[in-house]
Amino acid sequence: MWYTDLFKVFGWLIIVTAVGLLLIPWHWHHKVGTWAIPLAIRHLKLLTIGASALGTLILYGVSRAVLP
Repeated sequence: MWYTDLFKVFGWLIIVTAVGLLLIPWHWHHKVGTWAIPLAIRHLKLLTIGASALGTLILYGVSRAVLP
């Protein structure tokens, strides 16, 4: 895979944030969500571009292992 260490960091980041969400109280998570959701909706185009770029990077990294 292309940039294996970078993808390991992304994977561990997902694991750590998932464990963090399991450990914090629900009302804290809800409070942050009520603050973050309007902000995310306001910048939806920027989030869409970032998510598309990250998805393309992941597909490219995986395809480098399959294609010569």
